[in-house]
Amino acid sequence: MIRSAFLALTLLAGLSCTQTVPQGPVAQAPVFTVQPKDEYANVGSDAIFVVEVTPQHGVTFTWECRIRDTETWEPVDGGDTATLTLKSVITEQSLNTYRCVATNGFGSVTSETATLIVSTP
Repeated sequence: MIRSAFLALTLLAGLSCTQTVPQGPVAQAPVFTVQPKDEYANVGSDAIFVVEVTPQHGVTFTWECRIRDTETWEPVDGGDTATLTLKSVITEQSLNTYRCVATNGFGSVTSETATLIVSTP
């Protein structure tokens, strides 16, 4: 009652009334802003795949691998950040395909795929 009386007096007096609405994180599933790219690496070197998403708050990552000539996607051990580092790659990993699943409280999204190409120096 007091608030509506104040509002009525404010309007009658010709004063403007504004309300500030607090801004917070956007309530949406993640969206990839950077997709993984094919990675070229020499035997014994590291290969690195990177993604970026928005919004960034509260997102978990799961990198998955499909071994060449197979159809099954499997989680990659240690692949739980926006950057996947494969240590000391070997020729048997060449042509494996990788993707990332980003999840938050509003949903999940899967990245495009990227291929690892391993060569002998």
